[in-house]
Amino acid sequence: MTSILEVKDIEVVYNRAIHVLKGVSLNVPEKGIAALLGGNGVGKSTTLKAISNLLKAERGAITHGDIRYKGESLLGWDPADIVRSGIFQVMEGRRLFQHLTVEENLRAGAYSRRVGDIKPDLERVYNYFPRLGERRAQKAGYLSGGEQQMAAIGRALMARPKVILLDEPSMGLAPILVTEIFEILRVLCEEENVSMLLAEQNAHMALSIVSEAYVMESGRIISQGATNELTKTDIVRKSYLGMTEEDNAHRAYRQILLQKRAAGPRGGTLRPTLGTKGRTT
Repeated sequence: MTSILEVKDIEVVYNRAIHVLKGVSLNVPEKGIAALLGGNGVGKSTTLKAISNLLKAERGAITHGDIRYKGESLLGWDPADIVRSGIFQVMEGRRLFQHLTVEENLRAGAYSRRVGDIKPDLERVYNYFPRLGERRAQKAGYLSGGEQQMAAIGRALMARPKVILLDEPSMGLAPILVTEIFEILRVLCEEENVSMLLAEQNAHMALSIVSEAYVMESGRIISQGATNELTKTDIVRKSYLGMTEEDNAHRAYRQILLQKRAAGPRGGTLRPTLGTKGRTT
């Protein structure tokens, strides 16, 4: 699969002393979604900020490696130029203008485009997020957490990006809202041809919509691969999906109990079940 964004062996240092990223490499597929998985403090946010060139504000710097977008290096680019080129980051914690209305926040996302009529773009956002349309005149600070996340993603769409970087989009949200937002992200990727990189702790949800994923620990990528392959590895199953050999044994034992209950009174015969190839077991 063709990559639209490539991070090549980058290293990041804060305050010229704290080595945060140590040779991180990853690819974001064109018109696809990739996930960067890991716990707090492993370097996920730093990776996204390195791509957006937002490290200077925190006394950080890329000391090695390269970041390429459509084959061109982004090193040294001004953050505003990176946005204009088609890369938009949705920051952790949403970062809306709390005192502005929903629609004013959305309009701010189109600022970098310097175009006249943005009404079609607003209606497109309201089509994906009907709740924002209902609350377009409401101050963003009074929205629920889920609605604020929708507004933050909608603001990114207003820039007509080619790549959206999302930092912990599930953070602080109820499970039902997380499911709704991740489904919208999947639809956006398909219908708007937008590539995405998700930095996430919620591996269950992230792996349900991405095509490939990278697992980060202590500033390094320790595992990577296609989603269907990565979910089979022990490090992902145990550390991020909560699946252990004990869990598998418990499920097998529970299945036996269910079969015995289905057999009816004591002395009855267990009903046959179909195996994976149609054989009775």
